[in-house]
Parts: sequence; structure tokens; C-alpha cells
Amino acid sequence: MHWKPNKMRKYLWVFGVMLLLSLSCEDERCSFSTNTDLQLGLYVGDESLNVDSIRNLIAVTNASWTDTIWYKNTDGNGKFGIPLSPERDSSVFIFIRAGEAEKLTVRYDTELVLLSTACGFVPFFSNLELSYTGNNIDSLQWVSREVTNDEQEDLKIYL
Repeated sequence: MHWKPNKMRKYLWVFGVMLLLSLSCEDERCSFSTNTDLQLGLYVGDESLNVDSIRNLIAVTNASWTDTIWYKNTDGNGKFGIPLSPERDSSVFIFIRAGEAEKLTVRYDTELVLLSTACGFVPFFSNLELSYTGNNIDSLQWVSREVTNDEQEDLKIYL
């Protein structure tokens, strides 16, 4: 069989295109954090109280969850995250401590942000507002009214 120059050029052209396409592909690993939980810090205003024993008695639940977050202060920093719903404009959480329930309602705006093609879209939350019943929580202090993927503390809760 005799190769014609035009046919050989065609094969080289297809091989070159395939090589360029394979070299231009992006690495498919996500190098960003996709966690956009509301990051909470628990603090005790009265320094005479045992901070760790108070923090360890807290459970957090939500009516739409099938499970409960049991907060355990294992690292000593009093911080943990709770997920906000990207499908709604608010989320309601129940904090349970020493047999008393505290209802915390968080209202927000949601925006889907493309982190990268490998990571995809993640919800960012802004204009956060909240209300609470005042049974267990002494006061609240916003650190940031925007929840992104930075995993920094957003809200300080004083018990």
C-alpha cells in the first residue's frame, strides 16, 4: 500500500489537534475550599463559669435535618459551622443547652459563585440578619455579614 502525502498530512493534523487538546486540559482537582457554612464561635461572658463544660452541653438541630450536630469542644477554640440552605432565604436552627431550646433564625441573600471549573459553583451568602428567642444566648456579635468559603468566624455567640 502506498501512502499519499495528503492522507499523511490529514493524519498528522488530527494527531496534532488531539495533542493540543490533551495539553490544554485543566487539572481536574479542586484546590479551593467549597465549605460555605456559617462559622460560629461560642463564648461565655461570665469568666467565673467553666467555659468548656458550658460549650460541651450544646446540640444544634434543624427541622429539615435528619440528624443533630452535637457540639464537642475538642480543639478548645469553641468554633463550629452550621450549613445555610441555598434554596431558601432563611434557615432556622434550634440550639439546645441544659434542657432549654433557643431558636435562631438567619435570613440572607444567596449568590452562586463559580470558583473554578474543577470546583464548580458554591453558594455565597450576604446581608445576613438574625433573630433569636433569648433563652440561652446572652448576646450575638457579627464578625462578618457575608459567608464565603474563607472558613473564618462569622458570628460570635455569647452564652
